[in-house]
Amino acid sequence: MDVCLDDKQSLPGEINTALKKSMKKEATTKLKGLAELSQLLEAQPEDVILSFLEVWTRTYPKLSLDADKRVRQAVHSGPFLTLVRKAGRNLAPSLKKLIGQWISSQMDPISDVSEAAKSCFNEAIPASKHLQTLMFCKKEILQFIEDQTQQTPP
Repeated sequence: MDVCLDDKQSLPGEINTALKKSMKKEATTKLKGLAELSQLLEAQPEDVILSFLEVWTRTYPKLSLDADKRVRQAVHSGPFLTLVRKAGRNLAPSLKKLIGQWISSQMDPISDVSEAAKSCFNEAIPASKHLQTLMFCKKEILQFIEDQTQQTPP
């Protein structure tokens, strides 16, 4: 089953397969799927990258909260970093959907995870544009914080 974006558009089968692996329960399978995704995205044309970006806005939040620190780190140092590099300025329309969890990941208690998230963020947004980006996304950031504070701890 392909991850369909609408009736006319779906991602290539090998990307779907890697994406499905990255959403499995086992950390080892997730890590393999994330590594495959990163490698596959490297070779994709812009239209596939833009299509995947839509899917990523829905899968990234879950993956970035994974219980396994290796998965959380791999999300940012693998497919997300590849996506950032390949999408370039085309990341902007999806930024508001990603920003809350992305900033939160930069504060992960595991330093390797937070450093990977920071590195990915800095790759996507030059330091000179950080404040402007945060102001652009302030409503979404505040909504994310509000949502997080209203959740019941597990």
